[in-house]
Amino acid sequence: MRNKIIAGVLTVCIAVGSLFTLTACDQQTAIYYDAGKYAVIAWLAIDNPSDEVKMLVADSANYIIEHANEYEPGQFFADMFYDKLCELIDEKTELEENVKTYVKAGTLIVLKGLDMLLADNEKIASKTDEAVKVAKAFSEGAMSMLVYKSKSPVLAIAREKRAQLGLK
Repeated sequence: MRNKIIAGVLTVCIAVGSLFTLTACDQQTAIYYDAGKYAVIAWLAIDNPSDEVKMLVADSANYIIEHANEYEPGQFFADMFYDKLCELIDEKTELEENVKTYVKAGTLIVLKGLDMLLADNEKIASKTDEAVKVAKAFSEGAMSMLVYKSKSPVLAIAREKRAQLGLK
């Protein structure tokens, strides 16, 4: 059930991103930024991670931004970065294993959401500079949701929706 909800939200994000064939770069950037936000808020609503986990996933999103220039057409961001990000997470010896697991799950949500967005738009995925712009905007959008503290009104709404879905 949880995976179906996450997949559904990511699909909606992809659909929104692919429906618009806009010429203005700022409008496109805004769409991909929002797609990153929506991908993460679904995960936040379902798993309700701690502030510590959210900040660590934000670090992963920042890593994607910093290394997005390594992208080449035909690659997937999850294939490029997930193993390295897991190594960085595992190096944090002060973290409990269950925290590391949550951080890895959140990191994978960001990476796979980005990959799905690019897979749905071959025109952008085939151009390195465009794909890098999308990756940065998507990851910045994800980060913008991850920095909210647990008591924020945005997350209160997400938790309310989670309860409506019958999730604990």
